[in-house]
Amino acid sequence: MRSTFETRLVTLLNKLEAAPLCGNADAAFALFHAAWLATNEAHKSPPALLAHWRSQRLCSEHGWQDLHTQAAHLSFAESPNIRVYLHADGGIVIQRMAPACGSILCAKLGQARMELAAVPEFVR
Repeated sequence: MRSTFETRLVTLLNKLEAAPLCGNADAAFALFHAAWLATNEAHKSPPALLAHWRSQRLCSEHGWQDLHTQAAHLSFAESPNIRVYLHADGGIVIQRMAPACGSILCAKLGQARMELAAVPEFVR
């Protein structure tokens, strides 16, 4: 039985939560890509979907938008109301977009931001 997008999304969120922090957008993409591909493999997604995700790169031709800003983003074809943001500092945010308000499903800080957050404010 094929798993639903929502089931795979929960697996992805758990993988991202357990993963180490990233230092830049390229590392964040590598983490997201590997985690999403592994999730789809574990859930026995159709071969065409696996082939699609294996070929994905961080580029506009593959659906990524705003690549030259602080946060590039991609909406999933299977569920366009779910958007992945990859921040220049390595942060990853996954948000459910809704007409009235969106909800953040995952907010993984980038490595530099996490290190800054660990410094007491009076020192900054």
